[in-house]
Amino acid sequence: MSAVLADVEQNRVFSWTNTASTGTENEHPDGEMATINQRSIAYHLGYCEVKVSEGDSSSVYLHYDMLRLARFGKKLCHNEDLRGSLLVMAVGFRVRFFILTRNKPFDTMFEIANMELPKSLSTLASFTSNVHKIKQILQAYYTHCTKEPEISLKRKKESSMTKNDIQQVINTSKPKKMKASLSFK
Repeated sequence: MSAVLADVEQNRVFSWTNTASTGTENEHPDGEMATINQRSIAYHLGYCEVKVSEGDSSSVYLHYDMLRLARFGKKLCHNEDLRGSLLVMAVGFRVRFFILTRNKPFDTMFEIANMELPKSLSTLASFTSNVHKIKQILQAYYTHCTKEPEISLKRKKESSMTKNDIQQVINTSKPKKMKASLSFK
């Protein structure tokens, strides 16, 4: 993903961090997209969460990561005054790309693409059919993940859900036979 989302000419970088950054409080996203000014980060543009495989994670943890990613994106848009943020959720070899945009009265997060990454060199040829999806992701990334015009800087910064609020929303006592509503197959 670093090769796709990083662009030296546009001063955009992608890095695997697992550190706290803008709007993440004491939580740590696995990766982040940002713009750089010389050698330091000017502002962040999006975040990435990764799970090794769906079999290793329960649906509760997948839902929690998805809500956390949405919360990171919302806080990022409001704290950095961005039009939108790019959010990436990778589970195993399945990668889903989302854009979170600011709209009144609600912020909207929607999936812009999903794809299966190649598992070996033999499946690399079939992956080339996803070039148009990658172009669409980059178009959305450069169009929506930008600063708001100066006029909107006076807008009130709204708070997002806290970690405790998310814990109240998620039902952690899921019945064992219940199927996950998020699927990364």
